[in-house]
Amino acid sequence: MKRFLLGSLILLSCQMALGQGVGGNGVPGGFVPQPGAAGPNSTFFDDFYTGANMASDPIGSPTADTCSPSDTYTDNNHAGNMLLTSGTAGSGTGIVCGLVSENPSIASANTSQGWTWDTAVYVPVLPGTTAAAYQAGMAHTPNANPWTTGIGFYLSSANGVVNDWYCRYNSTSTDSGVAASVAWTRLTMVDDGANVHWYIGGTQVCGTGVAIANMPSTMQYPAVWSATSLSATSVLMAYDYINWVRVVSR
Repeated sequence: MKRFLLGSLILLSCQMALGQGVGGNGVPGGFVPQPGAAGPNSTFFDDFYTGANMASDPIGSPTADTCSPSDTYTDNNHAGNMLLTSGTAGSGTGIVCGLVSENPSIASANTSQGWTWDTAVYVPVLPGTTAAAYQAGMAHTPNANPWTTGIGFYLSSANGVVNDWYCRYNSTSTDSGVAASVAWTRLTMVDDGANVHWYIGGTQVCGTGVAIANMPSTMQYPAVWSATSLSATSVLMAYDYINWVRVVSR
């Protein structure tokens, strides 16, 4: 029995080191992209201790829109944050911030080369209180609300269930059934080589996945976040870290 228990512990330790089994965040099959393509991974991680990699574009013609490092919602687990301020030019105006200073760099997110996209966001005033829309993910044309060329998460007072997070790809939105809260919320997407899956707080939402053939084929900006006013009131969203991993063959 002792040998069996010891062997089980060694196996579990190896699985954890390799990212196999069920991770501590509840994402099944390992947090990194699922096995299915041998080779190294292409990775990018930014915890936003500096905003050096971030750039912004307006949505419409906002006034006093900003995107900058902030400690307003910092805590021990979210040390480096970026803060989006949509501005006050009226309904439909706002800002997108992220890796948008160069050309889009993610090719064919709709293929079997698996990938994982992960971030955390903080919305201090929910859209049921102040009309607004918030997005996080990747997109080909990110300075729009909503995105019609991307893959991500969408929270908007224009949705059927105002305060629920929606999973979105291209122009398709699906209610996750998860109500947004005024707290840091982890948002994850995984391409397992066959389907794309959405997770909120480590729990899979929006069904069991959508076939990769349904995802956009256009080049994607790899990490973008947006805040758009749907009234005359400016709104905020903070975001913390981007973790991107993709299976590649080199």
